[in-house]
Amino acid sequence: MDSLQGYYRAALKGLKAWVTSKRFSIYLICVLVAGTLWLLIKFGRDYNAQFPVELSIEENIGKDWFLLNPNQEVQAEIYGFGFDLFLKRIFGFDRILLEPKDLVLEPGVNRNYYLVYPAEVIKQLNLQLEGDAQVTHIYPSPIRFEVSRAIEKKVPVLNRYAGITKRGFILKSKPYIQPDTLTFFGPESILNTLESIETKADTLRNLTATYSQPVSL
Repeated sequence: MDSLQGYYRAALKGLKAWVTSKRFSIYLICVLVAGTLWLLIKFGRDYNAQFPVELSIEENIGKDWFLLNPNQEVQAEIYGFGFDLFLKRIFGFDRILLEPKDLVLEPGVNRNYYLVYPAEVIKQLNLQLEGDAQVTHIYPSPIRFEVSRAIEKKVPVLNRYAGITKRGFILKSKPYIQPDTLTFFGPESILNTLESIETKADTLRNLTATYSQPVSL
């Protein structure tokens, strides 16, 4: 055990002597100079690089339609000076806000999609770039935003409440819900999957008179 401790002490003493020596200082300076030169060479070249960009449409596209995916992430390919791309990699892009006028109905294919062509996105991204860097491509292209027609739909409310009277009383009728239907307004693609809505399951016990209470769905 003593020999092992002596070995560690000797190793630490040797390491401390090397770190505080002039030779180590020269070695460290050489490493820093070499690293700086490597970074300058890398940053001094032009590169192609891809960056994630968030797109948003904050306004609705009209009273007859719902936008199902108002936020999307796309990839922007940028050609530019290495140092400019490095800074952009650190700080990223601000969110691109699009207006309904930038949307184009997908021609002759599907009325459930609107398209955004890259030109508008590239124009806004180039305003955020420094130096001679430029956006060359946007992926995917064009960018699809899914929409669904706005509809109203009436669905029944299914009662899952039960009632048990106190001894000596009987129920004159089963528990019922008012109103027994609800009307929803929203995207057709979502409301088409909604056939009914249920109340929370519960049992009312020891009833002795007509009773009513708000219910949870």
